[in-house]
Amino acid sequence: MNTYHTLILTSFSLSVSIWMSGCSVKNSRLTKAISEPQPSTNLIANPDKSSTISPNNSTSDNPAIPPYKHIFVIIAENKAYSQIIDSSNAPIINQLAKTYGLASAFYGEAHPSEANYIAMLGGSNFGIHDDDAFYCQPGSSDVFCSHAKNPNYANHTITVKSLTDQLEQKGMTWKGYFEDLPAPGSKVVVSPSATRALYAVKHNGFMNFKTVQDDPKLAQKIVGLEQLSADLNSDNVPNYSHIILNQCHEMHGLQECPNTDKLIQTGDAQIGNWVDLIMKSSVWASPDNTAIVLTWDEDN
Repeated sequence: MNTYHTLILTSFSLSVSIWMSGCSVKNSRLTKAISEPQPSTNLIANPDKSSTISPNNSTSDNPAIPPYKHIFVIIAENKAYSQIIDSSNAPIINQLAKTYGLASAFYGEAHPSEANYIAMLGGSNFGIHDDDAFYCQPGSSDVFCSHAKNPNYANHTITVKSLTDQLEQKGMTWKGYFEDLPAPGSKVVVSPSATRALYAVKHNGFMNFKTVQDDPKLAQKIVGLEQLSADLNSDNVPNYSHIILNQCHEMHGLQECPNTDKLIQTGDAQIGNWVDLIMKSSVWASPDNTAIVLTWDEDN
């Protein structure tokens, strides 16, 4: 059996359920373009191995895609394809793209951020077109529900099934790793403060789904980014890992980190560190199929 250790960069939003063996693809879809598509490049698996995929190593949904035991998705923020690819500000990411693979036919679902994070996990933005908190409902007066009195405002708590439900129904595990999350399972909107929101729940699409909000094991599934190091060292990573750096490290930017070139440089270095850590782990070295996917929630 061939082993596939894959790293792929995509331009914008991504659904991953077709990569996980046995998962339904009913809610998985590529999203509509919000910019002109860039020329496609080949998708390359481990460059040291054949890119031919055996039918005996494929999922029942798509014979061209082998089942992956572990998928790591790292999500960056608010940068266009042209700001990253072939940019001297992102040497690590560009080297990864050249060595492994670049999937250029992926696009953001909407502006601003929250809807894209929701769509990655639920296959739709469910009518959400703002960054209001996950608990907001039509007419809410909470300070973090500033659009709640707008016409056609959608309930920001979503009751349909998501990727997390699909994984759990198949006995698979998932975990969201968030830099500067104040505590495991925290439901805060921002941290450490509204004026310095290094962590922001608008970048945590898990929290919009009611099954996640009500999960008694939430503190084991929504955790700080530092837990990823511990999980890799103990060979205890879930089947699906969803990795979000803070807003100064994921290329988003805050008042304390406003410079675009420096944001991209910092994000490139930070993301490169985590990719390197994953690739040096026993999970990556194992004979199981493993993938790292680096994507952006939307363009600039």
